[in-house]
Amino acid sequence: MQHIHYCNGPDLPDFPDDVQPKDVNIWLHDSGMVATHDYACPVCRSESAVLSLHNGLFQPCWECQDKGYRLIKKDQRKWWQKLL
Repeated sequence: MQHIHYCNGPDLPDFPDDVQPKDVNIWLHDSGMVATHDYACPVCRSESAVLSLHNGLFQPCWECQDKGYRLIKKDQRKWWQKLL
């Protein structure tokens, strides 16, 4: 669930300078084959994200992946560098 905190207005708290990232809890079976977690899908926020056990990355839920959402790494090389 996403919590929105309004700040910097009349009768509102100041904007925080030291917000710490939230820890994600992952429960891994001792066989290493099954895991569960409490991380929501970053796209829809209503389903659970998909955890890839081989690299530890979270992907969007299966429904959002069916709609085309993915976690990707953009290739930062120039077009001519890709040819070499």
